[in-house]
Amino acid sequence: MPSKKETYSTPMRQNLIISPEERDGFDYIDVGTLLAMAIKDSLNDGNLPAIAETSLNAIISNNIRQDSSIGKYVALKNIGILFEPQLHLNLASIFEQQSKNQTLIICAKGTIREKRFHFEEDESCAINLSGLTYKQEK
Repeated sequence: MPSKKETYSTPMRQNLIISPEERDGFDYIDVGTLLAMAIKDSLNDGNLPAIAETSLNAIISNNIRQDSSIGKYVALKNIGILFEPQLHLNLASIFEQQSKNQTLIICAKGTIREKRFHFEEDESCAINLSGLTYKQEK
């Protein structure tokens, strides 16, 4: 297994890394559980998409970590909730914004085809990566 420094220290404009499994040395945030808890009382609210986006951005911003090899980073796992149709999250925009000032590491299985990340190979759960600089680990 490559070291953190070898794997993640490559300079990128947008530091987005998609990895199928958690890597040693990083503190992963269970975004699925945290977001579900944040929106549980708003499921019938007409503003659910805005509440979900605000909550997601707060979860990411409040969980920035520092690493001696890569600097500031946020590592997310359990991302399935982000694809819930009721939330209408623009993940490409959120990931682009959140990866500008820190490395954003996403632990998720999937494939990249035609600059789209297909979460768990599901065509309906895709993120357009056009305009982002990203790396997918195998």
